[in-house]
Amino acid sequence: MQEFKKVVNCRVCGSVRLRKYLDLGSHSPLNSLSQSSKYPIEVVLCGDCALSQLSIVINPKILYSGYTYHSSISQTFKSHCFKLANTLKDNFPMRENPLVIDIAANDGCCLEQFRDAGFERFLAVEPSSNLAQECISKRIPCSNSFWSYKTARSYRDVATQGASFIIAQNVLAHVDDLRDFIRGVCWSIEPDGVFVAEFPYLPNIIKYNQFDTIYHEHLSYFLLEPLSRIFSEEGLPIFKVEKLPIHGGSLRIYASKHPHKLDNSVEDMLIEEDEMMFYNFTSYKSFSDKVDTIKDKLKMLLECNYHAGKKTMGYGASAKGMSLINYCGIPKEWIHSIVDDTPDKQGKFTTDSNIPIVDFSHFEKEKPDFILLLAWNFESELREKTKHIIANYIVPIPDVRIA
Repeated sequence: MQEFKKVVNCRVCGSVRLRKYLDLGSHSPLNSLSQSSKYPIEVVLCGDCALSQLSIVINPKILYSGYTYHSSISQTFKSHCFKLANTLKDNFPMRENPLVIDIAANDGCCLEQFRDAGFERFLAVEPSSNLAQECISKRIPCSNSFWSYKTARSYRDVATQGASFIIAQNVLAHVDDLRDFIRGVCWSIEPDGVFVAEFPYLPNIIKYNQFDTIYHEHLSYFLLEPLSRIFSEEGLPIFKVEKLPIHGGSLRIYASKHPHKLDNSVEDMLIEEDEMMFYNFTSYKSFSDKVDTIKDKLKMLLECNYHAGKKTMGYGASAKGMSLINYCGIPKEWIHSIVDDTPDKQGKFTTDSNIPIVDFSHFEKEKPDFILLLAWNFESELREKTKHIIANYIVPIPDVRIA
């Protein structure tokens, strides 16, 4: 099995004009929670269509076997999915008993919320066998596979009804062959069906210094223009976009084979991206410089706490948290342990940095002086859960602050 391949051509336009602007060093795959082979995390910009993408692609079988992230841990995400279900019901006509497909369904969290909103027919598609089994345990039909055109054809016989809605939350950035992915959607969706995707939006990553969002699973970092280009070329044009607060700022796109009226939001966002200089390489070089500044600030604060005899614990052993710790080169002595609410992670150690991952009760046992909010994208939720703990919070993004 080939472990990884180097990216030579842009996955949207095929250009070879790829220029590196960020190097976060080499890391083991972060969600594996194991000390395995290390691979570089470098971001390159396409000089023709302005897609940002990692310089390598790790074999997905390495990244997604025994995946430890569980969507259902976050009440914020549950509420977000319930709102999405009602948004689709309220804004798009549906046939009776519509089919909803969730690509990369994780533990079935999203489709559970769709069920609560009144939907009844589902198909989850999830490549991690442990998570696929959780979907099935929740009475959600699930195919344990990666989404592609080939596998999509196996889900839908040409004589049967397609999906009214296909959902892809936080997976589009993980996809190497975007054209094959989109063709699978086109095959599986009704002529007037709607495809909805959500993903980290590159302008938010740049503007708010969210460099910890960059890791091996996230192969692409999207502007609207290159994404709109490839969807149109594959016969599934984007007709509406929305900015969302979830995960520190995400983009939601709506696409369909049906000729929907083009919403003003699409043109407005394309103009905004141009005005904010996201097609100019200097904007990306500036981002790289700011990342180095945050690294220095966080290291200095944690080192001072350590030498002053102050105890720091982390909250949220997420991939982004481990990306932050590893890039900043924070030794395990500076962080006593990291609390995570996912049972599958407890009792293990963070990738590369080797910091113990413990359950919530350790906050009461250890009584930390500082809590480093590694899952800062759920800051409000984490602060509410820990409001009875007498400690200061360290929030690392968009700039290091004590709150």
